[in-house]
Formats: sequence, C-alpha cells, structure tokens
Amino acid sequence: MDSHDGSEQWETLLMTSLRADISRQTGAHLDRLLVSGISMGGVGSLRLAFRNPFVGVASLDPGVEPFLRLGDMPTWYATTVDGRIGAKFGDPLEEDFWTANNPSNIAANDPDRLIASGLKIMLEVGTDDGLFDHHNAEFLHRVLFDHGVKYEYRTVLGANHIGESMPGRLPGALAFLNTALNPPSPDTAANAFTTQVAAGMRAAGVEPPPL
Repeated sequence: MDSHDGSEQWETLLMTSLRADISRQTGAHLDRLLVSGISMGGVGSLRLAFRNPFVGVASLDPGVEPFLRLGDMPTWYATTVDGRIGAKFGDPLEEDFWTANNPSNIAANDPDRLIASGLKIMLEVGTDDGLFDHHNAEFLHRVLFDHGVKYEYRTVLGANHIGESMPGRLPGALAFLNTALNPPSPDTAANAFTTQVAAGMRAAGVEPPPL
C-alpha cells in the first residue's frame, strides 16, 4: 500500500512501473494477472486484488484486521497493533485512511463492484495460527459471505502460522490460481440440480436463500 504521508508508494509501484516491467520481460497479459501472499503479504494481496484488476488472489494466513471500526478493536489485537498497523496509516492513526485500506472495509463498502469484477478469491489459514490470524480470516470470511461475495475458504486443521505445514499448503494455493486462469466448463448437471431445488421451494411458497 501507499503510506499515509506518501513516503512509501508500494501499491503505486506494483500497479504501474513493476506491472509494466513484468509484461515487457515475460509477455504476461496485463488482463490476466494473479496475486498471492502469506501473512502480511496475504493482507497486501487482498488489498491489491480488491482495488485493482486481477483474475485471482490466494491469501494465506492473512493478517487482516478483524473489525470494521477502530473502536471495535478487540483487546487481544490491541496488544500487537503497532506491529500490525503502524505509522503507515498516519501518526496519529487516521481512521478514514485505514478504512480505505482495510480489505474487510473495501469489501463491505462496495461489494457490488467486487462481485462484478469476477475476482476469484481464496482465503486459507491454519486452525492453530500462532498470530491468531484464524480469527482474522474468519472475520473476513463472514464479511464476504454476508455481502454476497463468492470466494473459497479453507482452514487447515492443526496448522500454524509457520512450520512444517506450509510447504504442503502452497500447491493448493497455486492450483486455485491456475483454475482462476483456466476455469472449468459449466457443470450443467449441477446447475440443473440447483434450479430444480429452487423451483421446488418456490412451488411450495418458499423463496430460497441466495446462493
């Protein structure tokens, strides 16, 4: 992200000159870009993907904030807030700037834009994350779900923030991103099943919940 005081402009760099360099050096199509990250990189990847044109994002152990207002910050989170948020959001902390850069707020404040973008989203976190990021990922999971944003959400039983589980988890993220670039053909049988179930509910006078 770009810092509040403008001294660091990482998002601008990534989305302008670096993006152009990648295209020039590799021949990558700028309309078929993916982004992924772990921990704070997981937050950054979500921030980039939620605000810029990407095909897919895979975020592992994302250290997203588990609240939409600073006043709702849990006590346990406040003990690590300097390391997690820091001066890049202003000194003193500027809440409007923080809100504009918080992935959960970006999704909650304009879910229709995120849905219309077609972005494929994967969240993945260990159930025993030593930085408690499973609480954070769960919060974002609920924000996305409650606002009708489609995504894939995985919890890895017993996995921590670091350690032996990580090498085995990375191929799953890469496979997700590959599918985002190369989506399968529509599953006509499954789609027909959904249509049939919904029609049966409506025939009984019950409106089915949104998919």
